[in-house]
Amino acid sequence: MATNVICFGSSITQAGGVPEPQRWPTIVQAELNAWRPGAYSVTNRGIGGNTTANLVDRFGADVLPLLPGVVVLQIGGNDACLVPWAKGVQRVSADEFRRNLRALQAAVAGRGGTMVFSTYHRFDTGHIESYKAYARITREVAAATGSPLIDLYRMMVERGTELEGFVTEDGIHLTANGNAQYAAMVLDGLKP
Repeated sequence: MATNVICFGSSITQAGGVPEPQRWPTIVQAELNAWRPGAYSVTNRGIGGNTTANLVDRFGADVLPLLPGVVVLQIGGNDACLVPWAKGVQRVSADEFRRNLRALQAAVAGRGGTMVFSTYHRFDTGHIESYKAYARITREVAAATGSPLIDLYRMMVERGTELEGFVTEDGIHLTANGNAQYAAMVLDGLKP
């Protein structure tokens, strides 16, 4: 029986701005099929605009039925976003973000699955400093829970990945090229 790989997150995971065959979870499926045919079944459970609070709410319907398996949790950008009308306030506080990450990891582990945390990629928007703080929390929770981490932000820095051609004009969402590079980094993090 194939191992389920559940890509769980927001619009970056959903990758709705490109055709289905060019979305990074679809590319991950194709590459895993080429590596070990029939060994993995990748499911995309990304929904645009989601935060960790949304993921906690929909975990039972969207992830639980697919466990045990590997959950690639790619979240944080929307949590770290500043609320436009409340200066300096994130959509999800750092403390709540940390609690939500831990709750999701515990739920996955409790069903015999493996949580693989992922930081967001590099991007170019006004709230990058807020995001960096949330990426640090993701790294801390991964380390504290003994969970694997795919540190996309650091991988992009180490590989010298330029944002031009990687993200769309909004500075956040992925182009087809960005999706392909994203998939390669996720696979590098998953295969070991």
